[in-house]
Amino acid sequence: TPAYNSRILQVYLDYLRQRYPTIDPVEIITPAGLKPAEVDDPGFWYSQNQAVRMHEIMVAKTGDPNLSRNVGRYTARSKSLGTIRQFMLSMASPLTVYLRVQRLYRLLSRGAQLDVERLTVNKIKITTEPVPGLDEAQFQCENRLGTFEGLASVFSDRFAEVAHTE
Repeated sequence: TPAYNSRILQVYLDYLRQRYPTIDPVEIITPAGLKPAEVDDPGFWYSQNQAVRMHEIMVAKTGDPNLSRNVGRYTARSKSLGTIRQFMLSMASPLTVYLRVQRLYRLLSRGAQLDVERLTVNKIKITTEPVPGLDEAQFQCENRLGTFEGLASVFSDRFAEVAHTE
């Protein structure tokens, strides 16, 4: 079942081009059954099995077991997000972005449901729950965590403090 938008993969590939320029993106997507034209199509969605396969290949090629979290931290800065990134940059504050993260997330993933709750003037609670019938992998949770940390870096040079309780 297609659950992940190609923009997520585009961010991964953008990160790899920056950090690991010798890695050929075709060597990552082809074994997972994807074509370059599909990856370039912002309307294309790929499956959990394809996500797992590509992640295994990327970690093997980079040797970075924390790749997904690092890519997550990079997400908000990636030009691969195009109009989504522009929308985030148009918001007045990190808090505004976090309060709208639920809406933004649906443009990228059908793998989990997000619930956002404002706790104080500078603190929010984001609860994520995998969609029933879809077994997300730990690396996907790490990527989401890194993304939540990295959103604040669009407005400052610091990552947000994110407590992952379970």
